[in-house]
Amino acid sequence: LEQIQTDLNALHSSETYQDLLTLEGIDSDRIADFMASPVSLESKVVYNVDNYGTGMTPFYTNLALWVGGLILVSILKQEVDPAGISRKRLDPTRAYFGRWLLFMAAGAIQGLIVCLGDLLLLGVQCAHPLLFVLGGIAISFTYVNIIYALSTTFKHIGKAIGVILVIVQIPGSSGMYPIEMMPGFFQWLHPLLPFTYGINLLRETVG
Repeated sequence: LEQIQTDLNALHSSETYQDLLTLEGIDSDRIADFMASPVSLESKVVYNVDNYGTGMTPFYTNLALWVGGLILVSILKQEVDPAGISRKRLDPTRAYFGRWLLFMAAGAIQGLIVCLGDLLLLGVQCAHPLLFVLGGIAISFTYVNIIYALSTTFKHIGKAIGVILVIVQIPGSSGMYPIEMMPGFFQWLHPLLPFTYGINLLRETVG
């Protein structure tokens, strides 16, 4: 601090500093404006969104639908009880798709509830409400399909993979920040993640 004080005192007493103070022909207002805002931005609104909550709705709706799928495979059994069914009628394919129908029905109801909640309870802006709801049901159908297949095939490991996928998709799906701002690993993953397409679908209907 003493060294800085010495340098400031030397600068203050120098002829150059005095010359700067006595410069003429400088518009101080223009300089102040430039220093306050050195870059002027011209904004062109393409899809007008009223508020931050509406802008984040596609991401959080997708997140809710994926987590809902994880909860479905946790509370509903994937295995079919063979009691009262002959072995000839209960082959692995029929067992899989029989239970699949239950999961798909629950997933569709889940998508309907989440999207109607966004529109009616939260009151988010939406340019195409019907397409928003249909899109949410289609997204829920897809996510539950993926999670059900993983959990049926790999049991608890499949459920763990579903949890890992949701963790990776939060930064890698461009839901909160543009993907161009994320590390290269997530930019590489971006086109491979289900969230990427689910979020884009709902963004189209919202904006």
